[in-house]
Amino acid sequence: MHAVENEIGKVTKYSDMEQHGGNFSNAYPKGTKYFAIKGTDTKVAIAVQVDKGAYLKAVNDGEYTYQRKANIALYLYKALGILALFIVIYLLFTSLRKKR
Repeated sequence: MHAVENEIGKVTKYSDMEQHGGNFSNAYPKGTKYFAIKGTDTKVAIAVQVDKGAYLKAVNDGEYTYQRKANIALYLYKALGILALFIVIYLLFTSLRKKR
């Protein structure tokens, strides 16, 4: 590997169960440092410090676009709950009007 230059960032959140945006990692603990590689644009590759004086080259395969997948069943249950609430409110108002 080429010479490692200045520190450019670090892992800010670790999780092997969930995906997060930003500088999260599912492989390296929080606080793991990132460095620029001499002669290499940081948009192409960076060095990840894995031990004191030991680095791995991380090559950029493209922009990471994290998005939670929509749970259609959850949205359906919410919509049905709202509909049921409106029906109950309608029936209550109808019942109150008949009593007058």
